[in-house]
Amino acid sequence: MSVRWKLIHMTDIASDLSAFKAAVRTFFITICSISLTSCMVYVSADEPEVVAAKITAGSNDSKICEEAAILHGEDKLIWRPKKRIWINEVHKRGLDCVKILAQKPNFTQNPAFAKVVGSDPVLLQKQNISNDTKVPTITIPNVTVKGAQGIIRGRVNDNTGIAELRVDGQRIVVDSNGNFSATTYVPEGGTSVKIEAIDLAGLSSTMSVRVDRAATQTASISFDRLNPLKRKALPNKDAVALIIGIGTYENIIDAAYADKDALVFRDYATEKLGIPSNQIKTLINKEADIGEVLLGIRKWIRRFTKPDKTDVYVFYAGHGIATASGEAYILPYDGRPEVDLLDRTALLQKELFAEIDKANPRNVTIFLDACYTGKARTGEVLMADANYRPIAIRPIDDGMPDNFTLITASSGDEFSGPLEEAKHGLFSYFLMKGMEGDADSNQDKKITAGELHQFVKGNVLRQSADKQTPELQGNADRVLVTFK
Repeated sequence: MSVRWKLIHMTDIASDLSAFKAAVRTFFITICSISLTSCMVYVSADEPEVVAAKITAGSNDSKICEEAAILHGEDKLIWRPKKRIWINEVHKRGLDCVKILAQKPNFTQNPAFAKVVGSDPVLLQKQNISNDTKVPTITIPNVTVKGAQGIIRGRVNDNTGIAELRVDGQRIVVDSNGNFSATTYVPEGGTSVKIEAIDLAGLSSTMSVRVDRAATQTASISFDRLNPLKRKALPNKDAVALIIGIGTYENIIDAAYADKDALVFRDYATEKLGIPSNQIKTLINKEADIGEVLLGIRKWIRRFTKPDKTDVYVFYAGHGIATASGEAYILPYDGRPEVDLLDRTALLQKELFAEIDKANPRNVTIFLDACYTGKARTGEVLMADANYRPIAIRPIDDGMPDNFTLITASSGDEFSGPLEEAKHGLFSYFLMKGMEGDADSNQDKKITAGELHQFVKGNVLRQSADKQTPELQGNADRVLVTFK
C-alpha cells in the first residue's frame, strides 16, 4: 500500500511529463536497490553512471561479485549477462572475483543461483563459454571532430557478450545493443585512438582509429573583392587608354599578379574612367614585347587622340629598373635588365612621356605599378647573375610635361610588393579600390588625382609597414572619376 501511495503522490506533484519521468525513475532505482534484482529495463539510459552508483552503493566486494558472476569449477567465472551494472562495478573496483567467490563454500551449488541459472537459457549457454574462440567485432561508423575534441561512435558485438570496452585505456559504457560513444583530445596533426573490446570469455580484439583535426586557420586580414561595377560614373568619350600587364617574362623572373591587375584595370577604365571599350588597348604578357609597346604608344594612342581634347590614360604593371645615372626604364615582356641591353630591349620612362606628348593630348594620367630597384614584387633580384647587381636609386626627374599626372607604386629605392591576401599588386589593389568611391574623401562625387593618391598612399603604407610609399607628380586637382 505504501508503494501504491508513493506512486500516486509523485504523479500528483509532477508539474509536467519530464518531472513525472524523473519521479518514476527515482522510484524504480529505490526499488532496485532494495531488491537487488536486475533493473536495467527500468533505468533511463541517459544516466548510467548515476544509476549504477545508486544501485551498487553500500554493497561490499563479496556482494558485488555474487551479483556479477558464478564460479564455474575452481578458476572460471561465468558472467551474468543481465547484471551489467554489477559487472562494471567489478571492473571499476578491480575485484578478483575468482578468489572472492572461491572462499564461499559450495557457492556454485548455492540454491538461489542454481535457480537463476536453471531458468535462464542464455546463462546456461554461457556455461560452455570455455569453448568460445570468436573474438569481439568492433565497427566505427562515425567520427566527428569539433575543435580539439573528437567524438568516436561505434558498436561492439560478440557471441558471448561484452565484458569490457576501453578507448585509449579508459573504460567506456556499452549499452544493451553494443553501442558506445567516446570522446578524446585531438592534438594538432591528429592522433590514433586504440579501442579494445573484451568478451565474457576473456577474448579480446583491438583496432586503431585515426582522428584528424581540422587545420587551424591562421588569422589574416580580409580584403573586399574588387568591384568595378560599384557606383556608376559618367562617360568620357574623349578618352583613350593603353593598359600593359606583364606577369610572365621571357628572360627574367615573373611579376606576381601584374597581368591580372591589368586585366581588371581594363574594367575600371571602362566603368570608372568612362573610356569607350573600343578606345582601350590591352597588352598582356607575350603581347607586351618591346615592339608592341612602342606601336601602342607611337601609333595606336595617336590614332585616337584629338589635339587638346583627348584624355590619355596609361596603366603599367610589371618590372622597372634604374641605371646608376638614374635613368628609369620599364621592362617589356622580352626586356633585358643588363645595363648594356636596356636601350635596345626596354622603354625609357622619359621616352614614354615624349612619345605620348607628341600626340598633343589635353591631359595624360599614368599609373605605374613598378619600382626601379631591380627587384620583383617578391623582393627577388631580376637576374641570378653574379656579374650583375641591380642599382637601387631614385630615378632622375624626367622633365614631365605640365599636363601629365604620374602616380607611382613606390619611391626611391623601395620596391613594389604584392597583396597576397587579395591576389593583386599592393598598389594596384588600392588604386582600383579607391576608384570605386573609397577615395572620394569629401563626398562630392568626384575623385581627384590628389584624393586617389592620398587614399592609395595611406593604405599601401599601412599594409607594407611603411616600406612602400606611392608618389604623385603633377596636378593633384585633376578630376579622374565623376560619379552620377
